[in-house]
Amino acid sequence: MLTRTAMLSALVLATVSAHAVINPIGPFVGSMNDDFESYQDYNSTGGLGSLAVMGGGATFASNGGAQVWIYDVNVATWGLGGYGSALTTSGDQGLGLYNNGSPIDVNLNFTTAVKRFGGYMASDSNLNGITTVDFYDAAGALMGSDTFGTGSNAMVWFGWESTGNGIASIKFGNNLAPVMDDIQADVVPEPATLLAFGLGALALRRRRRS
Repeated sequence: MLTRTAMLSALVLATVSAHAVINPIGPFVGSMNDDFESYQDYNSTGGLGSLAVMGGGATFASNGGAQVWIYDVNVATWGLGGYGSALTTSGDQGLGLYNNGSPIDVNLNFTTAVKRFGGYMASDSNLNGITTVDFYDAAGALMGSDTFGTGSNAMVWFGWESTGNGIASIKFGNNLAPVMDDIQADVVPEPATLLAFGLGALALRRRRRS
């Protein structure tokens, strides 16, 4: 038979993990981040099939072909179609996705699921200037979808947060050459941390009732 504490623990964890929804959020500073300044640019390496980022906390992995590129605004321009050349938000380098004139198909896979993700991004003017973004949990279930597009070569913040299950993978698609810089992510808290937070909330509710 479960003790009362165990029952409360199960209830808290189930409440936290159920009914995940992906919501847009504003800029934040994450526990993991990357400004792409420490990598060789594509003039030196060409495109890559995969690239570990955020200190190994995540990996960009293409689903066919060398679709991951590091561009340097001082070395060679990264085109965004009619929008002009890509910019950065800090430093000289950013990350671009490109699939030789075909729509991109790249996943950002996290070593540990994250609660939120964001960064400064811009999309190529082709294919309506929109990049699709799909969010998946650790079981591979689609949690939600969104898009980003700027209508210019300016880097604009786009960020998302899960209200339930952690985000294990993000798929970028349906654009020819989007870019991003200064990406941020926060890992999902450990179950013990979630439990402590949940029990604290329950205790606070009881105090208010009494």
